[in-house]
Amino acid sequence: MKAFTLIELLVVVAIIGILAAVGVTTFNGFQEKAKKRATEANHKIIAKYIQSEWMKCQIGDAAIMSLNGVNQYACNQNIYDPWLALASVKVLNTKIKNVHKDGNALVNRTFYKCYASGTYGTEEQGLHGVTQGNAKIYIQSCIESSGKPIETIINLL
Repeated sequence: MKAFTLIELLVVVAIIGILAAVGVTTFNGFQEKAKKRATEANHKIIAKYIQSEWMKCQIGDAAIMSLNGVNQYACNQNIYDPWLALASVKVLNTKIKNVHKDGNALVNRTFYKCYASGTYGTEEQGLHGVTQGNAKIYIQSCIESSGKPIETIINLL
């Protein structure tokens, strides 16, 4: 019966270590790309949700954006006030999570520049800003850790 020598076993362990190191690096790259795609998908979900809820107001519903059985927005409110954006943030934070860290994914503020997740707590990668002004809803999302956020504008008129 022939056994493996110590050198052969060390070579096998070294090869496994090299493969593991390469695999971890590759996995981290996949993970980062997946987080960016998830943030982009969440941006689209937020826009579609607000558009579809607003359409309910347009076809005659009295109130929209249900949260635990209570509608958060009355359709007869002034569309120049920020209540639709605030209701959107409140409802969607129960449904959408920040893919980069624990915590809310939506905030009620305008984004001008994106930062790495964990830098400031606002305008950071994985967050979505929802604001309202001039009868429009502005949705800004930080996909990257730097640069400008992507933006969708929903005209309420």
